[in-house]
Amino acid sequence: MGHGHGMYLSNNTGEKIVRKNIIFNSYGHGIQFYTEGKQKLIGSLFEDNIVFNAGGPQNSDGVGDMRNFMVGGNAPIEDLVVRNNFSYHFPSTEGNGIQMGYNMVSESCELTGNYVARGKRVLSMTRFKEATVLYNTLIGSDQNALTTLFYPEGNGTYTYNWNQTTILEIRKYFLMRTVTNV
Repeated sequence: MGHGHGMYLSNNTGEKIVRKNIIFNSYGHGIQFYTEGKQKLIGSLFEDNIVFNAGGPQNSDGVGDMRNFMVGGNAPIEDLVVRNNFSYHFPSTEGNGIQMGYNMVSESCELTGNYVARGKRVLSMTRFKEATVLYNTLIGSDQNALTTLFYPEGNGTYTYNWNQTTILEIRKYFLMRTVTNV
């Protein structure tokens, strides 16, 4: 068996642009934007990428169980933009579509125009002080968490603009809901 993510990235200064990649059947996460220690994850754009079935090759059934997009780590995130990407997992997956944030409280992110289909968690947002989530399409089954939000611990005011995001829940029939504001 092999190992490794499709892409493993971090960024301490300037702007990092990850654009127009196709990543599939990686042994680890599809795209992992991660760091530990004193580094930061600052000013990065993930745009027009297609990622599917992360973790598939490590399982005998070929179904992925890793995150297609793992964006976060043991360092704060600031000015992150994830725009117009596609994420897909097979129906029986244990993997996640997009995870924004991880262990640290982060400043800001924008998640716009993405299409995320299936995953144990389709979209997970963790510990952002400010987030803009617009015009995304999230598709999952009623047995999985379509969206999971974890706010920073402690007292504070957090701003989440979650507008015009379409959530489709796959059951015997489609249940469609457009979120107009959260």
